[in-house]
Amino acid sequence: MIHDVGAIAKKCGLGNILSGRRTSPGVREKLEGEFAEIRKSGVEVLDFSKIDIVDFSAADEIVAKLAGRMEQGEYGEGTILLSGCNDAVREGLEVALKQKDLCLMHVDGKKKWSLVGELNPYLRETLDLCMRDGTLLARDLAAELKLKLNTASTRLINLFAKHLVLRKEDQENKIGREYTYCSPLSALP
Repeated sequence: MIHDVGAIAKKCGLGNILSGRRTSPGVREKLEGEFAEIRKSGVEVLDFSKIDIVDFSAADEIVAKLAGRMEQGEYGEGTILLSGCNDAVREGLEVALKQKDLCLMHVDGKKKWSLVGELNPYLRETLDLCMRDGTLLARDLAAELKLKLNTASTRLINLFAKHLVLRKEDQENKIGREYTYCSPLSALP
């Protein structure tokens, strides 16, 4: 589901500049109240296209708290994506997310993406492969990067724990559990 952050801010009596901690919880609470897809292993998109500036305090209060709660599992197995961020919005979000060692994906359509926040280089390498191919299995990652299977599995599990990829269990596998890790872009409306 796509959430128009500008429209939500307007409902909270705010304009297109999100600033400070006192007014920001209302925006976050309205967003959380609208979350439905994330609880079904889906995607929630926060569209900032009608917002001009988000300062650090508002970014921390709204987006970093949402990202932290997501990483703690409060919203299930889905993910939160960002869209429509101009440079001033992105800067505020970047600082707030980096300070808490969090990372979210910014999307521009169904093919272009970038990261906002901090991600280890080895996880970034793995994410790049998953995003390139759309899906990734641990055995394919192990073969491509010449890794041990358990190392490849751990990388994918860590990306999933950060909610940067989605995951589906392979029902056909009779030997043990195997997951297909998927680009969240595949779940966009």
